[in-house]
Amino acid sequence: MQRKAKASAYQYIYILVFTIGLTSVCTQAVLLRELASLFRGAEVSYLIAISTWLVLGGAGSVMAKRMFRGVKPGFLYRLGIIVAVLPLLSLIGIRLLAGLFVSGQLLGPGAVVLLALASLAPYCLVMGAVFSVACSLAGRRHARFVYALDGLGFAVGGVLFAMAILMLDNTSVAIALMALNALILFVISIISFRKPLASGLPATASLLLLIAILLFMHSSRISLKTLQQAFPGQSVLGCTDSEYGRIIVTNTSGQLNFFYNSERIFSDPEAQASEWVHFGLAQLNPRRILLISCSPDSAYEALKHNTAVDYLQHDRMLLEAMAEFGVLPETGRVNIVRADAIDFIGRAQEYDAVISCISSPSSIQDARFYNLEFARMAKTHMSSEGVFMLSLPLSGEYVSSEASQLYSTVYSTLKQVFSNVIALPVAGVTLIASDRALRYDIADAMAERNMTAHYVNHYYLDKTLTPERISRLNSSINPAGPVSTAARPRAYYSYLQEWLLIFNGPGFIAPFGFIIAGIVLFFIVAGGGILNVFSSSMSASLIFLALLMLFQQYHGVLFSRLSIISGVFMLGLAVGSIVTTRASRNNKNSRPEARAAHELLSVKGAVDLACIALAMLLFIIITRGIHIGTLLIYMLSSLCGAIVGAAFSFSSHKSEPSRLYLADACGAAVAGIIMSLFVPLMGLEMAVIGMAIVKVISMFR
Repeated sequence: MQRKAKASAYQYIYILVFTIGLTSVCTQAVLLRELASLFRGAEVSYLIAISTWLVLGGAGSVMAKRMFRGVKPGFLYRLGIIVAVLPLLSLIGIRLLAGLFVSGQLLGPGAVVLLALASLAPYCLVMGAVFSVACSLAGRRHARFVYALDGLGFAVGGVLFAMAILMLDNTSVAIALMALNALILFVISIISFRKPLASGLPATASLLLLIAILLFMHSSRISLKTLQQAFPGQSVLGCTDSEYGRIIVTNTSGQLNFFYNSERIFSDPEAQASEWVHFGLAQLNPRRILLISCSPDSAYEALKHNTAVDYLQHDRMLLEAMAEFGVLPETGRVNIVRADAIDFIGRAQEYDAVISCISSPSSIQDARFYNLEFARMAKTHMSSEGVFMLSLPLSGEYVSSEASQLYSTVYSTLKQVFSNVIALPVAGVTLIASDRALRYDIADAMAERNMTAHYVNHYYLDKTLTPERISRLNSSINPAGPVSTAARPRAYYSYLQEWLLIFNGPGFIAPFGFIIAGIVLFFIVAGGGILNVFSSSMSASLIFLALLMLFQQYHGVLFSRLSIISGVFMLGLAVGSIVTTRASRNNKNSRPEARAAHELLSVKGAVDLACIALAMLLFIIITRGIHIGTLLIYMLSSLCGAIVGAAFSFSSHKSEPSRLYLADACGAAVAGIIMSLFVPLMGLEMAVIGMAIVKVISMFR
């Protein structure tokens, strides 16, 4: 009877671990996306937040091991109830903390770390405690199975989240996942306790939590109220989440402002920004032009040139928001196109001008439009003397060495494709490229066509496009600078270097460098299974994060696919853990020393070789500029997860699960910090080489 009761307790522990793993991927995707929306959607904020998430989870696991000894299953259910309610509190906390900053304000890496710590700490610490308590209740022998079930739940949740996000926004998904968690906790409590009303707390608390969450689902005003904190002096009219980012519409004294990931992309009306298109269109007599992610008024300015206008926005939800608030260009005069610019331009008709209003290469998603591949594709679908124009939103008055590197990179990239490239100190820095001769006297070109504009005229440009300013800008540009490509997005790296410089990057990065060196040294000295898990997790996670960045580079929809790719990684982790566990059980050698040696040589050797092989493959992909498809990214992500799962499983019989969990989390966190802060400075190739060196050292410890 006792054996049956113990088996039943195991079942409920496993169900609870699977459920929390299932909902944690949704929580992670929602909270990380919420943080990223405050930092203009930059992937570096994802990486820093993920590193913070992992370290806090590992710390929670170790703390729980020391604090909660001899607990019963009911304690795990209570932790589950806390886990169910924390996502909503964290979501509200992020939005309230965002009120400390003005929306549109450029935030530095320090703000990313502080916001991530403050908002993620409660949830991640409790999540780590759940894993530790579950392993304690299940016993060290079953710790590997708990680890695998957590990964399996994460994988299933990733698929469910990807499906849900197509129909619901971030807040609704967060509420729905909490309701699911609370419902399952309630059912488990009812089944596992003979007298739920007598034992009371787990079942009653779960039921009340479920009712509160369901009531909250019907209050959309609360979501807007929490967002209002970040927009002082403005009225938030609407908010929606798309597969690309967060769209917020505000009103200021009758002017509509559209924000995309906390960055204002345009206002209506707004004359000066919309007239920027004339700098490119005045170079020729266009018949058909393509505007990419420009303001609505830009389309009307372009119509002054008696040309057909294709107005492209990649985000369907943004077009719907523009239509809802009455600022979408009239379809009778402008052809509205909803498509990713890279996909569309590859099958588009011929244009005389392609004008990209992408704000900056501040994210890998936007940096795609500053790469060599996009410039070549645009030229392929342009007339023989067509014009290509883009801008960089940095001041042309004072040019730092990092800004100079950015200008030189984009200039050199365009020069690889077009015969002529000119740089103008307007709208930050404007770059115009073509095979035709280009002119600086834009005001004269406008006057020759009897065209009028509020700002693009002699009164304004005679003071803006002076020979001195043009000469100063050109002297800062190196025509033989590096070229930005999909495999090596140097425009993105240069922008990040400028961003780090603004916020005292060297002073911020140096402490992280010492911290990483200290962590690596600590685990190298520790040796054994802990070092194996740390080095395997760091190596596999670095490769996995690089795959995420490559996916974003090629497809630009990382947010909507992040949960699936992460789920595939965790599925590989679960499979690697289970297969290794079964292999260990099938080892019939009667001598424990011989069994351990067999596992060490077979499993550890396979893990080490797989890590080094993947590192070599990634190095070749980066250096050769090889385009890899989505299916291959999924397969490699799964293999990365299998490496981590196998390393954890074969080390679990020698070390405490909580310590291994911390080593796993620290390894992945180090990979995240390297990818976010050090790769822009030294390149991904050097990071891969460094990772391979650490892995080789671990092979001999």
